[in-house]
Amino acid sequence: MDSIKKRFKENTYLGFLILLVSLFIVNLFFGIRVDTDDNWFKGVHTVYPDIFKFLKWRYDSYSARIIPDGIDYFIFNVPIIIWQVINSLFIFLGGYLLATLFNKRITVKSVWVAIASLCLADFSLIWDSAYWVTGSLNYLWPSVAALFILKPYFMRYQGQEQNEKWWYQLSMIIATIYVGLSNEQILALLLGFILLFEGYNLIKNHCIKLISIPITIILFAIIVFLLKSPGVVARQVHEVSFWTPEFNKYSTNLKIRIWYVWAIRNIAKLYYFVPFLLTGLMYVVLNQKKEQKLFFTIQLWLLPITMLSSLSIDFNRIFIYLYQPVTVALANHDFWIAILPYILWSFELLVLSAGIVWSKHNKLMVLFFLLSIVAGLAIVGNSPAIFSTVKIYRGARIFFFIDFYIAIFALDLLKNVENSKILKVLYSVAIGGVLLGVVMY
Repeated sequence: MDSIKKRFKENTYLGFLILLVSLFIVNLFFGIRVDTDDNWFKGVHTVYPDIFKFLKWRYDSYSARIIPDGIDYFIFNVPIIIWQVINSLFIFLGGYLLATLFNKRITVKSVWVAIASLCLADFSLIWDSAYWVTGSLNYLWPSVAALFILKPYFMRYQGQEQNEKWWYQLSMIIATIYVGLSNEQILALLLGFILLFEGYNLIKNHCIKLISIPITIILFAIIVFLLKSPGVVARQVHEVSFWTPEFNKYSTNLKIRIWYVWAIRNIAKLYYFVPFLLTGLMYVVLNQKKEQKLFFTIQLWLLPITMLSSLSIDFNRIFIYLYQPVTVALANHDFWIAILPYILWSFELLVLSAGIVWSKHNKLMVLFFLLSIVAGLAIVGNSPAIFSTVKIYRGARIFFFIDFYIAIFALDLLKNVENSKILKVLYSVAIGGVLLGVVMY
């Protein structure tokens, strides 16, 4: 029995194959969702026999997501098993890339843990983003492509040897075009991270990586393309008139406030288990210093108080006050009671973020990630299409990219845990979190 286990552990490729087959079996339970855009795309080839005319119509009328729209056009014409195979490959690749960001040696176990860490959020977020055809093309696949683009930046930061071959550089450029023309939220995060990283290197080392120049130019060019797209303009007009007629009356400050509160509420709801896991991980990693014990003590009191306040107060009341003029909202005696959960959750996220940066060897990379999340949320929150999610519940998938960031935090913290017994406990807790997410869904 021991010899079988040893051979299994040593045979990495066999382990990867088993993992891939397992992912494929899971994907067999998912496919076309008739209550979504899948139902519309399913018959679009009969209305538009010419794909180029279809893409031109989409560009002019509603969407600038040319690449996923084009894939949607074809993928609904083939057996659903084709999507299930490709989607399984993307999930596997996402886990593999996550595992390689902070580790030179990749094991089957590290990829398993990377994929499991993606499931720590509420399952509705995962299902709404990865387990239906159009959703996976718009959210999962671009997220994995973004990880492929970011991997060389992590290797540079850690002083690892990088692949400088022309085909690899070309693949990065192709992936950049794919991400930019697939998902504007991930585009904003990717651009923000690259600018922060290269800005830091320019100040410290007086140089930037050559490949970053075409990537940055492409991303900015795509932003201009998106802003000038007739379809994007038409979609924004539709979203404003249909969902939020009052959008254009709001000041930028009020838009950010309303969007920020909505974002905090959903982050608190979708990632309810994550603060516990990350706090526990940081305590294990940081429990050698007085300052680290101080952090844990703050978390010990702050986290339960924050969660209890969220449970005891009606979230929806805050929107009544925020939609009013600021002076009227502040004059209402219930305003500060209603705003309390968001103040507490903001402070909780701030403390948690500080602890994450504090506890890591890769402090700057994690800090850049956190800053790009904040900037990305602020940018996309000023889009009418995104802002309309405040009034309708269809916004969970907007936070899908945060799932990858949380997985990065958890994996890097796990890497710093040396006690194998503690690791087994943490893995068990992570598995429990996955099951809890599925049950709560």
